Amino acid sequence: MIPPPRFNIIRFHGVLAPNAKLRSEVVPHKECRRLAEQSAAELADAEQTALFVADPPKPKRNPWAWLIKKVFLVDVNVCPDCGGKMKWFR
Repeated sequence: MIPPPRFNIIRFHGVLAPNAKLRSEVVPHKECRRLAEQSAAELADAEQTALFVADPPKPKRNPWAWLIKKVFLVDVNVCPDCGGKMKWFR
């Protein structure tokens, strides 16, 4: 279905309707919106600087060696002959 041209698809009901009596109490005023946008911009700037200062994020996936150790109870990072740490090449 294709709506007719210049037809608003989004409909608001209740207090968000354009002619609702209580709309002014729910929808923020222009000054409040401007202050909210400024604080959001400041917060975004603070988060940008925090990204460079904070610790790097934890990886979402576990390394394959950890998975093998968990499933098969075999530590692939330890040499089976000498017990030393294995060195992996890419």
